[in-house]
Amino acid sequence: GDVPSVMACSSLGSDFSSVPSNISGDHAYGDDVNEDDTVFSNGCGITAIRTLEGCSDAEEDFSNNDVNGKQQFIPIITQEMLSCPDEHVLEIQKAAEINLKRNAFNKALNMYEHLLQYYHGKFGESHHIVGSALHSIGMIYLKAGDFEEALEAFQNAVRNSKNALGEDHPDVSVSVMKVGLVQLNLRQFDDALLSFKLALAMRRKNLGKTHILTAKVLNNIGCVYAEQKDFTRSLYAFEKALDTERSALVENPTENTIRFSMVTSLCNLGFLYRRRGMYEKCAIVLREALSIQETLFESHHPSILSTLYTLADAESMRHEHSTALGLYTKIISVLSFDNEEKNEEHRAVVFTR
Repeated sequence: GDVPSVMACSSLGSDFSSVPSNISGDHAYGDDVNEDDTVFSNGCGITAIRTLEGCSDAEEDFSNNDVNGKQQFIPIITQEMLSCPDEHVLEIQKAAEINLKRNAFNKALNMYEHLLQYYHGKFGESHHIVGSALHSIGMIYLKAGDFEEALEAFQNAVRNSKNALGEDHPDVSVSVMKVGLVQLNLRQFDDALLSFKLALAMRRKNLGKTHILTAKVLNNIGCVYAEQKDFTRSLYAFEKALDTERSALVENPTENTIRFSMVTSLCNLGFLYRRRGMYEKCAIVLREALSIQETLFESHHPSILSTLYTLADAESMRHEHSTALGLYTKIISVLSFDNEEKNEEHRAVVFTR
């Protein structure tokens, strides 16, 4: 449990390009661009290091439904529409986004490849909308776990966006962040660090040092240092990210995306404190993380259970056995209640048959 395991998060709000390009560095998780590149541990067990702006199941809870909480309807896309998409671009775009959210990767990829071909012919290779389509294709490969293909797509998106929009445009930083995330998943740590530092410089210039998206880059830099076992620099990066998120939350106290980002930084700090034997500090930050998670998710959510488990371990390691036992008992109670609810649903389904 001491070795950080880097896992791609699957929290895609709409980190896909729309028409015209919707990729923008100043959006957060639930907006048109899901800036979630955080490494995330979704199950019970000792919490692993989490990155931001990638794709995370916990954050996907905020994005799978429309604004009214209803499951989104997928437009019917025919082969004729794909072959001649001129009048059907928006429908194809929407269908591709929803298919990606539902992990229908082949369908989403087929639609975006047709759109890319269409954009090439209509706008030329140097238009920013081509970069948007390349970014979206990269998102499909990223979520599907095909990191080599994702890296190529994101790098092509970066090159296109730089040519079309300029070196420091906010849209460029979005694809640069994804390049770094894929490199992190490929364990290309030096390259990932260079990518994240480039994105940090771009966001500080465009958004300022105290913006929430700047904090997310700092979090990812901390993740790279953690993988390289440079825990001093990792700790510094996570603390800087958390300071930035606290400032952002003061300005936007009801913004859940900032809260989610704070949870990530707090859990990452907890991981490092535990790794260094600083169990009291570990327990403090994890309790704060847990208090925020409980405002975002239901009690049986995997993120809450994971934090509870790690917190219980920290309390046990600092010989607070009674507290640890209470936390383990809480986990068992939550899991038992969740199983009872599932059994009730199953019995209802059987009865209605």
